Amino acid sequence: MFKRVLTAFLGTRHEREKKRLMPIIDAIHSHEERLASTSEEELRGQTEKFRGILRERTAELEARVAELKERKRTAASVRLRACNLRRIF
Repeated sequence: MFKRVLTAFLGTRHEREKKRLMPIIDAIHSHEERLASTSEEELRGQTEKFRGILRERTAELEARVAELKERKRTAASVRLRACNLRRIF
């Protein structure tokens, strides 16, 4: 009884999930319609444009990663030298 009342009020799990996903599905369909008339060359151009945007937005992170890798490499070589000096003395 309680389950029926709750389901009548809130809907089934399937209905709630469908309601949550429909805006996303509608957005995908609108993009599909827009891109259906786009040529392959235009799509390739868009791909390069997006790659450029990604490079631009991630440049700072890439620089930081390169810096951290360099610090790790130099720290490892310093440790290796320290170990070798200990063996000598």
